Amino acid sequence: SSRGITVTCNGEDVVVNALSGTEDRTIVVTGTTDDGSLTISSDNKFDLRLNGANITNPTGAAINVLSDVRVKLVLEDGTTSSLADGSTSEFKAAFLCEGSIEVYGNGTLNVAGNKQHGINSDAHINVYTGTINVTSAVKDGIHANNFRLYGGNVTVSGFGGDGIEAEYGSVEHADQGTIKLMGGSLNMTVANADCKGLKCDTLTIQGGTHNLTASGAQTKAIKSTMVYVAGGNTTITASGAAVVTAGDPSYCTGIKATEMYVTNGEL
Repeated sequence: SSRGITVTCNGEDVVVNALSGTEDRTIVVTGTTDDGSLTISSDNKFDLRLNGANITNPTGAAINVLSDVRVKLVLEDGTTSSLADGSTSEFKAAFLCEGSIEVYGNGTLNVAGNKQHGINSDAHINVYTGTINVTSAVKDGIHANNFRLYGGNVTVSGFGGDGIEAEYGSVEHADQGTIKLMGGSLNMTVANADCKGLKCDTLTIQGGTHNLTASGAQTKAIKSTMVYVAGGNTTITASGAAVVTAGDPSYCTGIKATEMYVTNGEL
């Protein structure tokens, strides 16, 4: 135990308890396991620094944060980390967090969600710097109450649900159901049939460079009630087939929205 943090290990499963009221906590993770996990409980916000951490957990989440606190996820400069769960996991994501996730650093994180989602937050996910690659997910690549891209690079592919979904959760958080692309770059390929790239109630694009490709049958690159475009450079390519059920066609579509407003930017 150090500064109120207790670490226990059972094989390659590591449990961190930081429940003493101590502030300014930093947890640094490095090394490789193909049958391990990291579970964290904290009563205060903390920094989680991934420094070449490669965690595969065949029976659960690779990283599971059990507390509704802010996690500052730092991808150490010049390093690559990877997280993957297994198809028999009892949890819904490879990286599961009850609180918010804010991404910094100039490293890379690769994620594979073999049970449901790649990354799941019950609050918001903000990306400021760094590179996140969700290479596969049975359901959503990234799932949160709301998602913000301010900088960095996010690539999502190989998903069976939605690339990035922002929806209302069981716990009240501000701006639920919204996605904002303010900067950085987003690259997404919607290849599996009837999937959506960006799915939310309100999508706002104000900056950055984004490329969305919808190639699966009846896929939608964007599905949102409201779409606001006020900046940035967004390219959408839709080439998937239509599917006709009982005479009713469902098309592959670039943007499916109830209302859409474009005041600036390139689309």
